[in-house]
Formats: sequence, C-alpha cells, structure tokens
Amino acid sequence: MNNRQIPQWSTYIEYATHVADDVHDQMMDLLTDFEPAPTTTPNGNFAVMITTTTPTAERAYTEAVETIGTALRTVHGSAPIAAIEIMSTKERDRRYRAPDIPELTDVPGVGEILGISRAGAYKRVNSPEFQRQVPVATTVNGRPVFVVDHVRRYADIRTTGRPSKTPTDPQ
Repeated sequence: MNNRQIPQWSTYIEYATHVADDVHDQMMDLLTDFEPAPTTTPNGNFAVMITTTTPTAERAYTEAVETIGTALRTVHGSAPIAAIEIMSTKERDRRYRAPDIPELTDVPGVGEILGISRAGAYKRVNSPEFQRQVPVATTVNGRPVFVVDHVRRYADIRTTGRPSKTPTDPQ
C-alpha cells in the first residue's frame, strides 16, 4: 500500500461572460463536492474556484475545465475561458494568510527606519532620490504614508552622510 497522499489542487477559472445572480447558487449546488467558490470579477466576468484531488496539476486542469464547464453549460450556456490559475491547496492557503495590506509608515517612521531625525526624515521624503525609490502609497489626513518594505529597500541602497564639498578652483 502506498502511503503517499494524492495532492489537492485549487483551480480558478474565469469565463468571459456575465451571469444572472441565481447562477452562483446553481453552480454551488452542482459543484458541491469540489468546495466551489463562484464569484463575479471586478470586470463583471463570472469565475469559479474548485478543489480537486489529482496526482498532477495537468490532471487538475483537465478535471476542473470539464467539471466547471459542464456545470456552467447546464445553468447558463457555454462561455469562453478568460483565465485559469492552478495551485496546490497548500499554496492557496499560504496566499490567503498573507496580509492584503502591506505594513505602512509615516514620515517619522521613515526617520526611524533610516536612523535620522524627524526633521531629516521630512527633508529626505521630499528629495528627488527618495521619491524615485519610494513612492507614496497613500495619504492619511493629507500626510504621505509609505510601504515599510520600500523604505527598508531604500535604506539598504541609499548614500548616507552629507555630500562632499567640491573644491573651489584656486585662481
């Protein structure tokens, strides 16, 4: 007996079609054995994610295209596929645990990361060099907010200290 488990795959298929609201419920009923998650995408397309247990991603692809396609034709009619994404359920779960919003910081926080004073941080965030490397993520009450990872990356590559004075031409 083989103790090796057959992997589970999460397959997302987006169709280039718009569907009536009741299609979501009907797809849930038809695909209940596959942990279905039907949705409407931001552009209005219909999409479904299902979970299958197959030895390979290729088999997961085939099973998902056939299973979801058959169910969609039953309740809505055929539609062209706009996108497909297949990943292990382990990868899917890892992605869902990842934060949607990155860690953010304000100007004083930039100073702490860079090891400079608050006044120095205000000067730095207004410098062309900083603005090229660290875009403003958003503003809160009119104040800029930055992605911490971007500021840290900038801290790793920036030139520290004051620029050297250029010698004057002795004439």
